Amino acid sequence: MQSWTEGYVAEVDYTHGFYRELAPTHLNYVLLCKGLQAPPLDRAFTYCELGCGQGNTTNLLAAANPQGDFYATDFNPSHIVHAQTLAREIGLKNIHFFDDSFQDFADRAELPDFDFITLHGVFSWISPENRQQIVNFIRKKLKVGGVVYLSYNAMPGWSAFLGMRELIQAQVLSQSGPITKRFDLALNFAKAIAEQEAIYFKSQPAALDRLQQISTMSRNYLVHEYCNRHFMPLFHREVVELLDEAKASFLVSAHLGDQMEHFRLQPNQLQTLQTIEDPVLRETLRDVYTNQSFRRDIFGRGTVPLASLAQRDRLDQQTFALTLRSSQIPKEYPCPVATVHLDAEPFKTIIAGLSDRPHTMAELAQQLPQLAWRDLHLSLAIAVDGGWAMPVVPQAAVKATRETCHRFNRAIARRALTENKIQLLAAPLVGSGIAVDQTILLFLESMWRKTPGPELAFETYKRMGLKLQKNGETVENDAENLQLLKTSWEQFQSQTGPWLKSLQIL
Repeated sequence: MQSWTEGYVAEVDYTHGFYRELAPTHLNYVLLCKGLQAPPLDRAFTYCELGCGQGNTTNLLAAANPQGDFYATDFNPSHIVHAQTLAREIGLKNIHFFDDSFQDFADRAELPDFDFITLHGVFSWISPENRQQIVNFIRKKLKVGGVVYLSYNAMPGWSAFLGMRELIQAQVLSQSGPITKRFDLALNFAKAIAEQEAIYFKSQPAALDRLQQISTMSRNYLVHEYCNRHFMPLFHREVVELLDEAKASFLVSAHLGDQMEHFRLQPNQLQTLQTIEDPVLRETLRDVYTNQSFRRDIFGRGTVPLASLAQRDRLDQQTFALTLRSSQIPKEYPCPVATVHLDAEPFKTIIAGLSDRPHTMAELAQQLPQLAWRDLHLSLAIAVDGGWAMPVVPQAAVKATRETCHRFNRAIARRALTENKIQLLAAPLVGSGIAVDQTILLFLESMWRKTPGPELAFETYKRMGLKLQKNGETVENDAENLQLLKTSWEQFQSQTGPWLKSLQIL
């Protein structure tokens, strides 16, 4: 009898991350940048996540987009228990979780057709049969005009790491006991083999670098990445051919940086790429140029191109907000070919303007009259791709979202008193989530409880056995830990609080 896991790791739960590319606001902005029509968000829409893991992304998006009806499945029942529990804590009525296989999920009579179908990473971690079930699901449930977000481990970038991964997996499978301990033993085994000057590692220095890099990463993530029996990185062409069976065509990469080809490619590479008309060959060539190891693709069923003037008008009317405090924005936006300096114009003016309040692109253009429209559009795309700005949802949607986002944030802040797994807040202004640290969540909880922030955070950390760090070193003294929290509280009141208010979180 075949196990219900079908070779997929179920012994260890997946991580508690949030993936902003799955947000409808992000997907629609990326499509707008490409000049493509997207499902409108100012009315009711339907959304589905396949392989939702712990359900944090779907729960947050449901809270931040109450006009949407959200459905999600993950075959691991432990994940779905967590997701459903959080949804009940928040009081969400527009989200539905299931622990179905992809085939069983597609057969549910109550399932609507979807404007958005998303899946993050799972396509590379499952058997060919389950990949086909996902294709069948998209074929059956994606609306005409709907879009699919599909991210996956990609070739040729993964080719250098396959030998290392096979060595780790074979060692894990040869042992018994808890999988995290087996993984640590396998990791040490692989390091020992590398130190014996194995020709594979000598000929693939990137694999040796990766081996050192993953040593410090979350084991809950790594056992899924390296121990699933059916792991398969895919070429873009293979995914396009599979999605073609579902009548879904490739539209654009959800990673905005991929649209900025002159920052990613050498001039001679760009010149060659521009001669390629076939879209599949073009993407394949770009993946070879950049040694792409992870793709974030958007597919659509019948998406209509926008007229150039309509695209420009919509971009002019799009509002943007800072999603990092201005002091947190890095000085540089690194690119393979050139580095963009964010402490120079036009970014200084853009950051200063958005620090004051959200601005439309047209309003920013008035502050930068010397800047060509195309360059301003590119600068804002860099801001969104860099994660320090996001497109703002319509004002009417913001008003409708405040209550559900507040309930989500209260639930996450309460959980911060006993665990440090979810470090997210739902931001009504952008219909998406932002990452925050544990201390900010505890300070928010203290505000809502009307208790002193530093003291609540200090007692919580002490109860959880956690200590703060200063200059990269753990602070052992209780008095010094409390003083650090008092300093952070002052910064929270003067900087973080106003920033959270600007996103309408407070």
